[in-house]
Amino acid sequence: MKDLTIRNITASCGGRYHGPKELLDREITSVTTDSRRTEEGCLFVPIRGERADGHDFIPQVMESGALVTLTEHAEGMPDCPYIVVEKTSEARPRMRSSGSDSVWGRWRSVSSSVRR
Repeated sequence: MKDLTIRNITASCGGRYHGPKELLDREITSVTTDSRRTEEGCLFVPIRGERADGHDFIPQVMESGALVTLTEHAEGMPDCPYIVVEKTSEARPRMRSSGSDSVWGRWRSVSSSVRR
C-alpha cells in the first residue's frame, strides 16, 4: 500500500504516534475495524459501539500481527505501536480528505467488531 506508512497515517489523522521510531516508515498492508479479520501488518481501527468497544480488542489484534492501531486514549495501552487520535470513527474521513483514499480500498469492515 504505497505511501501508507505509519508516519503518513499519523499525519493524515492528526494523531500522535507512540512506538519504535524505526517503524514510522513501514507501510501497512490493510485496514480493519474487525478484530477477527486481523492480517499481518494491518492497521486496526477500534470503533466504540453500543454493545462493544473495539479498544477492548487491541491486545488480541496486536498479538495477531497488526502493525499499528489507532486509539482514543493512551492510558492503559499495551506495549505496542499506536496512534492516539481524538475519535477513531473519524479516521476514515480525515484520511480521505488528506488524499490517502487508496487505503480504504482494503478496508475490511465498517462495524463488524461491534456486533454481537
